[in-house]
Amino acid sequence: MSPLATVGIISIGEMGMGVAKLLIAHNYRVVTNIEGRSQDTHDRAQKSKIEPLPTDASLISQSDYILSIVPPRDALSLATRITTAFNSLSPPKSSPLYYLDLNAIAPATARSVASHISTTSPSIKFIDGGIIGGAPKLKNDTTTPNTTASIDPDL
Repeated sequence: MSPLATVGIISIGEMGMGVAKLLIAHNYRVVTNIEGRSQDTHDRAQKSKIEPLPTDASLISQSDYILSIVPPRDALSLATRITTAFNSLSPPKSSPLYYLDLNAIAPATARSVASHISTTSPSIKFIDGGIIGGAPKLKNDTTTPNTTASIDPDL
């Protein structure tokens, strides 16, 4: 059976890895950018069946969704990195790209990220969200975190 969609996850720390494993278990293709990452990160990605990609541009061109799961201090810089890579694609991406900011950030920071994306790359669809709970695990006796999202009704 072919994957439901391709999800790019940045980054694959404890929470990102847990989310990736859960998505893979439910037939999603998961990719990540490993440029500049340690060998340990490369090994962890491959062991977990996350497809490593060499650049942000390749991540964007192959993803339907980008999940931003980074420390709060990195949320805006990651959005800037992604919009820069998105705008550099040649030819441009023909299918929609949804950017889900799932970081534990202040509302003002979320508005800054949304404003940056809508101003610099209006074809990226921004979704403000959050993860409530610990990193998911693939065990029957554990619970998974909840993900909430605030979505523009015109999206």
